[in-house]
Amino acid sequence: MVIRWIQDYFLTYHDPTIEDTYRKVIQLDGFLYAIDLVDGAGQEEYASLRASYWGQKDGFLFMYSVGEMESFNMLAQLKEEMKEKGALETPVMVVGNKVDLVRVVKEQQGREFARECGFG
Repeated sequence: MVIRWIQDYFLTYHDPTIEDTYRKVIQLDGFLYAIDLVDGAGQEEYASLRASYWGQKDGFLFMYSVGEMESFNMLAQLKEEMKEKGALETPVMVVGNKVDLVRVVKEQQGREFARECGFG
């Protein structure tokens, strides 16, 4: 998803990495904005690497696969990490991805999680 947005092409296969960083400059309402993205591993075994993510960020995008309940359940862990690091005031957007797959996580579940957490 990140590569699709940053580089404007779709990879049919993506080999996940522990962490990648990207920059995209966009123009909005006549102003230029540099957006720095950190595409970090969401898996539990990389939790210690995420510690640096929570400080001095303008926002977070939590993305999960609608075809994997484990992916969705990881959102609660990410929210808890935000709380522990004092980052709960940082805006968060929750996105269900891979909607072409057989849906395991219902749309309502994603919306309810985001609402309960105060996320968009």
